[in-house]
This record gives sequence, structure tokens and C-alpha cells, in this order.
Amino acid sequence: MFKIIRPDDVAETDMEAGRGTQVRLVDDDLLRLMHKAGCIEIAYGVESGSNAILEEMKKGITADLARKAIVASDNAGMRVVLSMIAGTPSETVETLGETRDFLISLNRINWTTIPSINFIVPLPNTELFNAALRMGLINDPEDYVVDAI
Repeated sequence: MFKIIRPDDVAETDMEAGRGTQVRLVDDDLLRLMHKAGCIEIAYGVESGSNAILEEMKKGITADLARKAIVASDNAGMRVVLSMIAGTPSETVETLGETRDFLISLNRINWTTIPSINFIVPLPNTELFNAALRMGLINDPEDYVVDAI
């Protein structure tokens, strides 16, 4: 259940230590309010610093929007956790370079842990899995699933 909270109603101990959300859902005022309520850490699943990859993943964000939210979170006094992945069907050396440059541009952030890039794993019955089948990256879907277990 959601509850409308007015800034004057927030005490310094109203919130747990950390929260995860999407970069498109935060702004400076909300982040300050969250910090005032006791949120000391925020996690974002940005996935890539490449706009082309973000579009392919249907994230509904841009690298610039993600950068602004991360910087605003840091400015509000929160530590930031960042989830990144690589290996989408259209990933290239160039798009990986864009992600590298994105991370370098955020070098001053007070990270909870240093961001790392994990490899994407196609799960059965997903768009990514079906794309991997079409591209010939998965030869036998049954063996793929059995081998993964």
C-alpha cells in the first residue's frame, strides 16, 4: 500500500537504511526527503551507459538521465549502488566504450561498492532468449537450460 508523505511529516528515522528505485522516478526534492527520512543508500539498475543499448533494453531512460539521478543521489548525501550489465544482442566494443565513459564520468561518486559490469543471461521464454535462438547463440534450448542448472 502506498502512502502520501508530506515533507513536514518526515522524521529522521522513518525510512530503512536503503532503497532501490529507477532513475526516472527521482528528483532532487525526493532524494533530499528520502535522506532526511534516514535513507543512506540507494540502488539503481541502469544496466548500460549507451543510449542505444538502453533503448534496446526498453529501459525508458537515457545515460544522461541516469547520470543526473546518480549525481543528485550523491549530492543528497546517499551512497549509491549501481547495477550494470553487458552482452545484449547489439552490444559492440563502441557501446561498451560508452558504458566505460559513463562510469568514468561518475568517478567522484561515493559508491557503496565500486560498480562492476555483469554479463546478461538469456532466460527461457524471454525476448532475449528468443533473440539468442534466432542469432544461433543457443543451439538446443533444452540443453541450454539443463546445462545452466
